[in-house]
Amino acid sequence: MRFDEVLRTFQQFFEREGVRYALIGGLAMQAWGRSRMTKDVDIAVDRSSQDRVVAFAEGLGYETLYVSEAYSNHAHADSRLGRIDFMYLAGETAERIFGAATERPVVGDVLVPVTSPEQHLAMMKGVAMKNFPHRALFEARMSVFS
Repeated sequence: MRFDEVLRTFQQFFEREGVRYALIGGLAMQAWGRSRMTKDVDIAVDRSSQDRVVAFAEGLGYETLYVSEAYSNHAHADSRLGRIDFMYLAGETAERIFGAATERPVVGDVLVPVTSPEQHLAMMKGVAMKNFPHRALFEARMSVFS
């Protein structure tokens, strides 16, 4: 997957449309110096922009795999564009997460807002383990060895 290409494409869209966003997940952990293998791009986005974000992804040829009020998952047939997942935030949570995001280099020269590890990254892993108990061993092992 060409993480830099995907990040630049969505970054340009978000900035052009005035959409609040921040990188989350494995790439965000890497931006903070924690090595974490990942196969997708995870981005938190303001919930009020969900329809535009999904439409933009589909316009790029991404297939929408799942959509709910809080999440959407998209996969592209072109392996360079891979998979992208969005978490939609609103209210006080959105204010805290977006307010604490810091612009950081992620892949090459791509600078994007990245969630604060204290505010979001640890919580995201906890929610993943709660919702998918089979991930607990993997997530705990990654925390110890990374």
